[in-house]
Order: sequence, then C-alpha cells, then structure tokens
Amino acid sequence: SCLLFSAGFTKLSVGSETEGVDEAIQITEPDQLAILLSYTTGPNVGEKARKLNVQVERLRERLQGYNVCAAVVIPLNEGDLFVRDLEECKEENINLVLRPELEQMFEVVRGREWPRAKETFIHLLTRERLRPF
Repeated sequence: SCLLFSAGFTKLSVGSETEGVDEAIQITEPDQLAILLSYTTGPNVGEKARKLNVQVERLRERLQGYNVCAAVVIPLNEGDLFVRDLEECKEENINLVLRPELEQMFEVVRGREWPRAKETFIHLLTRERLRPF
C-alpha cells in the first residue's frame, strides 16, 4: 500500500458491499484508472477472481469515464498455482500480480527508477489489459 500511495495512487472509496476487495486505488493522470486489489497467500485464487469480477462490474457502473480493472496479488510464482486458478483469472479478466511482479515493484522503489514508479506500477498491476467502460 505505501509503495502505491507514494507512487501517486490514492485510496478509492468503493462502499461497504465489496466482498473480495481488500483495497481499491485510483490514479487520474494520465488517464482515470481504478484498480481493485485482493491479497491472498492461499489456494483461493479462482474464487477471489470471481468475486473481484463482480465488483469490477459494479464499480464500472458507478465510475463513468474510468478504466476499471482488478488484480489478485499473491507472493507465489506461476508454477506454484493450480492450473484451474490461472484459467479462472483469465476467464474473469483478472490480472495476477505474482512474486516476480512484486519483486519488480520493490526494485523500482529501491533503485534509480523511482521517477518511473507510477508507470511501472500501472503496467504491473494491469498488464495493460484495461477494460474501458
């Protein structure tokens, strides 16, 4: 969270009925973008993807003009996940932020790439698979 906020993202209030959403963030430059995040360490990735997709659709109705997407953040490598979970994320159009992406985010903060943190984080969180409203 601190990394995201220091890179220019702000917290987005999404209301009380947000099952499956651990954090919602937004950024308005260069485009209006809302990202729903769900954090996990367990084998429930597919379930989280389904819940997030429902929330993406709800938020899209509320936020006219925003690109809305979601990601499940899990500190594992792709090979550590069940194939079915990977397929469900793809079917639901939910991005996975895995160990390699998390390591990249930390490297950006620790390294000289900090001026590009916002762009790097947007790319890693969305994989540029934005679904315009």
